[in-house]
Amino acid sequence: MARTTSRRTGGTFFTTVARAERKPRSIQITEDSLKSSSKQPTGRRLFSFAVIADTHVNEDDRSTRSPFASNARANDRARHVFSEISLMKPAPKFIVHLGDIIHPVPELPTFEQAADRFKEIVRTVPMPLHLVPGNHDIGEKNLEGVPAATICEEYITKYNGVFGRDFYSFEVEGLKCLVLNAFLFNSGLLAEQTQKEWIDSELSSTDKRVFVFTHYPPYLYKPNERENYDTMDEPGRSWLLERLGKPNVEAILAGHVHNFWYDVVNGCEMYLLPSTAFLRHDYTEFYRVDPGGENGRGDIDKLGYVIIDVYEEGHIAHLIRTNGRCLDAQDTAEVSRAAPVVHTKTSWLQNFGVEMRHQWNEVAHIPLTGGLEEVGRKLARNDYQIMALWEMGLRTLKVPEQDIFDTETVERAGLMSNVGHLFIVSSTGVPGQPLVKALEDSRVAIEAVELNLTLSRLLGHAPKIAEMRKRVGAKFIFSKLRTTEESHFDGKHFSHFVNAGLNCSEVEAMKDQLGNLIADGVIDGITVRINLGESIISTSAKLIKLAEELNCEILASVKLVGRTLADRFDDDEEIARMAAEAVVASKSSDRVIYVFDTFMDVDRGYFPRHGFIDRRFNLRSVGFVVANLVRLLADEPTMTVESSRTEDECDVIQFSGNKNYSLISGDAWKVTRLAGSGSGTVENLLAQNLRESKGDKRNVGRALVLVINN
Repeated sequence: MARTTSRRTGGTFFTTVARAERKPRSIQITEDSLKSSSKQPTGRRLFSFAVIADTHVNEDDRSTRSPFASNARANDRARHVFSEISLMKPAPKFIVHLGDIIHPVPELPTFEQAADRFKEIVRTVPMPLHLVPGNHDIGEKNLEGVPAATICEEYITKYNGVFGRDFYSFEVEGLKCLVLNAFLFNSGLLAEQTQKEWIDSELSSTDKRVFVFTHYPPYLYKPNERENYDTMDEPGRSWLLERLGKPNVEAILAGHVHNFWYDVVNGCEMYLLPSTAFLRHDYTEFYRVDPGGENGRGDIDKLGYVIIDVYEEGHIAHLIRTNGRCLDAQDTAEVSRAAPVVHTKTSWLQNFGVEMRHQWNEVAHIPLTGGLEEVGRKLARNDYQIMALWEMGLRTLKVPEQDIFDTETVERAGLMSNVGHLFIVSSTGVPGQPLVKALEDSRVAIEAVELNLTLSRLLGHAPKIAEMRKRVGAKFIFSKLRTTEESHFDGKHFSHFVNAGLNCSEVEAMKDQLGNLIADGVIDGITVRINLGESIISTSAKLIKLAEELNCEILASVKLVGRTLADRFDDDEEIARMAAEAVVASKSSDRVIYVFDTFMDVDRGYFPRHGFIDRRFNLRSVGFVVANLVRLLADEPTMTVESSRTEDECDVIQFSGNKNYSLISGDAWKVTRLAGSGSGTVENLLAQNLRESKGDKRNVGRALVLVINN
């Protein structure tokens, strides 16, 4: 199979063959199977639409009947979101609100007052707004022990009078959208059967692509999970899931849970959306740190909405974090955001990856904390690492071999492969038959298998490893493991930790041995360490030269660890600068892949260090840098580094492709002065892709900018 790279130019998605001679990632994955299961869009981008959920608007802007401070900010947060979407360019065709439009439930006398306040907030929205009923808007589902009133004819009539129809369809440019009333399922009301017959009629009478919108998701973790407050119950759940299996049903979007989840059910992509108002803090059980403000409810970095880009075939769901931003009713400031363009599905960033040291397919048992459920626990998968990867456009993931043996994780890896992710499987020692069989059987896009073993073991088992390499059909990368081969004792201290990967100087001394192993088909490449403090740009030139001389692949393992076990590396700006250099270097050669040694912070144990996201799964500065570079360099097929120098105490890297670029880092004031001395466009890489009149306060002290000259 040819390796492919993806980029977007002029609104069109292109897939171009990079190196046709490269080996297939897995002999189990064929072009036909990838095409049939791929969730990557093709063709032109047609239009976009916005989806928001759970605004929980109060009857008054300055108060709420909820005991939580976050709820009191719900109106201003909703106002900010609608203002942002209204000014987005290019403008979304329409907006869908997934329910819990307001906070007071239908039985409260303030219901109509809150509805009026919501209508006041959205009255200037220029595009069509379609509403889905939520439990706060039309009543709860029938669930034993729920204290709030359940859906009934009276509440349906009330909703219809205030907000309009509770289930209906609409069409936009070849897209058919079904809005469901999730609370009718299993309700026993006459309207339950009416909605079912309507759904079947709508699906059987169209060959258009179908998007489904509902408040309750069918499930959280698995289709056969036990019933709980947050999902549809049986038999309605299975009835709906069967309909989602129709070939033209492309996606279902749901709210209610105030957190992000993704899954594919019967070929249909399922998205669960965050709230614009507050976090459902029972799900902060995912964290391994203090839950933060309001016991997790105030985790504002997870608030947001979604922009769906519709292509000729397929779509992309961009999650937009609002970070709890508010817009007062009297505030005249314009709040605008450029339309999102970065996502793993169409990202070109293939030669840059991260090491998934933490479990990225974690399933948590959520304890019931006495809100609306008191008995039992519910299972939920933590998809926040996946969400962050997509926001940055990261594709390549290095995972331990145990992930290939875990049934659920390897199934999830296959699903992620369909989205566009590539996997490097890191193993220890000579691969055994179980690992080879697991790799053969997986439906995972395996980019390479990294063999962590001593040189003597590699040489002693070369014929066996060569045979396994043929069976697996993926590249084998040798990562030298240092144990008894070299002394760990300096006369005073014993170095009691594992060190893997070659240094550039070692490769020079081992060229003949490595060249023979590569020529004999034992390995395809080597892992080379880039230690903290080494220049990635300077090292990249050496790596490219070595790769060409040896005719091999190089995995450049970028280490963020200090020199001793007690060192803690938490310089976010330095990590951002290193990542920026690696992104640039990754465009210089298709033979070198740069992998940073932790995606999420390691905040305990040995070698604590920051990564790309913190332990609450929120982006660090490096996340904005990577996303911005993926956006800004999308039209560059390859690039050449021209020079690297220090000027006015700032680091300056000049490189070129179709355009000329300067990457400048250092003291913010000096960087600003240096970047502004020319005629190029200056992009602040540390900023979110947000343009506000109030300015972005993240770039303080040190700066990292890209200067673009045509």
